[in-house]
Amino acid sequence: MLGELEELGYVQRDPGSKQYSTRAYRFYNLVINHHEHSDWSNLVLPVLEVMREESGEATVLSVPANGMMVYISYYPSDHVVVVRERLGAVRPMHCSALGQAYLAALRSEALDLELGRLRYEGGTDRAAKGPLELRARVEQARTQGYAVDRDETFEGVSCVATAVRIQGVAIGSVAVSGPSVRLSADRLAALGRLLVQHVAALERVV
Repeated sequence: MLGELEELGYVQRDPGSKQYSTRAYRFYNLVINHHEHSDWSNLVLPVLEVMREESGEATVLSVPANGMMVYISYYPSDHVVVVRERLGAVRPMHCSALGQAYLAALRSEALDLELGRLRYEGGTDRAAKGPLELRARVEQARTQGYAVDRDETFEGVSCVATAVRIQGVAIGSVAVSGPSVRLSADRLAALGRLLVQHVAALERVV
């Protein structure tokens, strides 16, 4: 699969280390489809800055692309022990708080389509294995206003996310993420509520 992605130009392989990395610019054509993209992404950046300062953890803005969530803005944590991320990183919708938060913002018909398109590959044993299990998690995210990924994408990494709407349309999601040892269930819930408040304030002025 990585070989095919390399041929298509979405990843590159270092000739020395033989490790793969994403080519972020290749994903932008999938997610940037109108001239207003830079305008609304800049509006969201203050939310990432504030949440990074209040939580001490990394914050990210992601947008959907072919069953994945693509990082287009990222504010790293100041902690010594951090989860290393980068612009252009991708996370499967089914096993990430970013994806589940975005799905929770979709209308029923659009959600049904997305659940049927996803491949449910990747993630840990805690990841949703199919549309029924994922729908239950999406419904929970709808109820509480935010989605939680505790060791679903990677072992030892937790994340809480909420969708961002611009003029009523879900354009992606924002999240706080970090090592699970620092993000207990109670801490994730508190950050989730705070994230929802900041995003709601943003949506009232755009």
